[in-house]
Amino acid sequence: MAQLVGLVDELVAEHGDDVEQVVDDIGVA
Repeated sequence: MAQLVGLVDELVAEHGDDVEQVVDDIGVA
């Protein structure tokens, strides 16, 4: 799970505050 958190952190760093886009990118929602 730690790897997933790291991946999310990377995506957030890339996408900024566009959380919905980040979630869509990783396919969680």
